[in-house]
Amino acid sequence: MTSATELLPRTTVAAAFSAAIAFSPALLAAQEEEADGSGRANELIGQIEATLASAQTVQFDERTVMRIPELGNMEMVQGRMSLAAERPNRLRVELYEGDDESPALVVVSDGETLSQHFGGDGPEGPLSIYEQGEAPGELAAIIDGSPFLGAPSISLFAPAGSFAEAFGADTEFDYHGVEEDEDGVEYQHLGFSVPGTMSGEMTATTGEKPLLRSIRITEMQGREMNLAFLQENWRLDEEIPASRFEFDPPEDAELVASVLDELILAQGGGPHSSVGQPAPDFELEMLDSEESITLAAHKGQDVIVLDFWATWCGPCREIMPTIEKVAGDYADKNVAVYAVNLREAASQARSFLEAHELTLPVLMDRDGAVSQRYGVMAIPHTAIVGKDGTIQAVHVGASPGLEDRLRNELDTLLAGELLVEPEETAEAEVEDAIPDVLDPVD
Repeated sequence: MTSATELLPRTTVAAAFSAAIAFSPALLAAQEEEADGSGRANELIGQIEATLASAQTVQFDERTVMRIPELGNMEMVQGRMSLAAERPNRLRVELYEGDDESPALVVVSDGETLSQHFGGDGPEGPLSIYEQGEAPGELAAIIDGSPFLGAPSISLFAPAGSFAEAFGADTEFDYHGVEEDEDGVEYQHLGFSVPGTMSGEMTATTGEKPLLRSIRITEMQGREMNLAFLQENWRLDEEIPASRFEFDPPEDAELVASVLDELILAQGGGPHSSVGQPAPDFELEMLDSEESITLAAHKGQDVIVLDFWATWCGPCREIMPTIEKVAGDYADKNVAVYAVNLREAASQARSFLEAHELTLPVLMDRDGAVSQRYGVMAIPHTAIVGKDGTIQAVHVGASPGLEDRLRNELDTLLAGELLVEPEETAEAEVEDAIPDVLDPVD
């Protein structure tokens, strides 16, 4: 049976990876055809986009395997997914752990109600929890709003241009031609590179209506990687019974406000390891000025909010308006809010902010050193530093109720109270406890 701890790498991590691994056909087709390879790649992805856009119903299965060679090929993510979708907003996605017969996670929209259920092992025994709410009117809104739908193939339902805004115009694609697999089946092979973020390859079927066969990430943020999404059993425009989109909660299932929040609590049962520790000082350049910001300059005067993010991260994009709203409301209350961008080009971050009309001050953590010192293992990672210089709270992910929690915590700190008592651990010891790679799982 799947445990909450086992599942989180596929949920929290998938959310952190989702936009990085997702590919928008509109983005690919928008690239300039500077060479025959990139032009043919754009043409192919345009064909895939047209194939899916013309289908009223879509069904397919996917297997996911991730290994990181520099960590001894340790397997980080392994699972299966089954998807059935009917436009405009009926969806069922089932996520399985390994060869388990029962899904660990189910996300279902019947067109009116959106339900998300987890069933697996918790720290004190079996855990069965679910949440429900009004279903958004479009598949893309359902997918973008769920922290569990991080598979790259799912993002093909995203609205045109959404990932173009996220990736910017620097992504490079190349068509490698038609090849044969070990069974003699022909497929089309493409390579891709997102400067400063990741690179890999894609394969697709041949014919007038091509579909994805695989997406493989071979390098991410400077680390060698082997992350594969293998698509199979595509069925387009087949009638899907209405019962497929029904959800009846198991008898033992508990209704909760947020499945993600409950899973995070079940995994760790406590706050992030950096809470109560001295916040490491830093000096980072602002996105659109030559000014550098240090934590030391704020100590004793301001409460600091550091939101670690990247344009490729779907949950980061989801909470960014919330972070900006809180920043504006507390701007004259001795609260300084910074969005700390991880390892991306200034042009990429700037394009995203402009596209979404965001004016939040952005710091550029170009080599990821500051995020490493703060123990950032998944994003978004929002840290609150008190006036005394200690980390008072950390929020990981885009969980519901984040805005209310941030406001309550800021109000408490501004009233002169502490959320946690500072620990006596020296900063050097804290840094030693933080892994030397930016790892998406705790």
